Amino acid sequence: MQEHYAKTDILARLSLHASELTKSQRLVADYMTNNMMEAAFSTVEKTAHTVGVSTTTVVRLALTLGYSGYAELQGSLKKYLTTMSAPIHMFSTVSQSEEGESREDYVQMMELEVRNLQTTCAMLSSDLVDQACRTLCKARNIYVIGARSCEGSARFLAYNLDRMFLNTRFVESNPNSAPEIINRIGMQDALVTIGFSRYVRTVFDVTRMAKEAGAVVIGITDHPSCPWRPFVDHLFLCDNQSANFHHSPLSVMYLTNVLLRRCSRLSVARVEKNLNKLENAVQGMQIFMKK
Repeated sequence: MQEHYAKTDILARLSLHASELTKSQRLVADYMTNNMMEAAFSTVEKTAHTVGVSTTTVVRLALTLGYSGYAELQGSLKKYLTTMSAPIHMFSTVSQSEEGESREDYVQMMELEVRNLQTTCAMLSSDLVDQACRTLCKARNIYVIGARSCEGSARFLAYNLDRMFLNTRFVESNPNSAPEIINRIGMQDALVTIGFSRYVRTVFDVTRMAKEAGAVVIGITDHPSCPWRPFVDHLFLCDNQSANFHHSPLSVMYLTNVLLRRCSRLSVARVEKNLNKLENAVQGMQIFMKK
């Protein structure tokens, strides 16, 4: 039986044991099915409170499904979420969904990206943007981290913040170099963390340690229950649905531009001075080709 379960994901187990569940257990099962991210990172007490059942009911559901306890059930949820976010799974899903479709790919992609932007914009607030940007403007040093598919957005933000404030550094997610960066971060600094499902361990560790060191943390992610949420002071959510094998980066780039614009409005004189100095250096070195 254990060998069979090792090859069976959480949804298959729920289906297999559906007839054995009590009414209260079915409520928990439905909650987990519809809110996998929350359930994957919630305590047994919080899950029970959210559903309106006892903690005993939640634990008994895990046992009924063949798990040793709630912790193992959560591990199965996290593994399932990781699998669903894998590029090969996303590619297979997209390939199957496109069979027989006649509409142009670029039209569908544009419509999806517009929805991503609209949803991301709707989740913003002037107060949240203002608080995060004031943190960046007054920080002694700014660090930005983002790994794998988030690295491009993180580097873009770090590059432009450094042009504005001359104090920003992109943090490599390499565990061999991250400790030296963590050792620099202190109470007057700020860290911007960018990460989406299939969260990278190094990004989590840097975020946690930066918060423990007293830095203010700004998080950009796809879900409020991401693993490093407890260490974030200002949280931004992005909708990154995609018609491809990878998550869309467009809403993240939109959000980074929102932050850059607000930061520049809060520090006009400082930014203008630094950009003027930068332009003089660029012109003096004749970096760009003439037409």
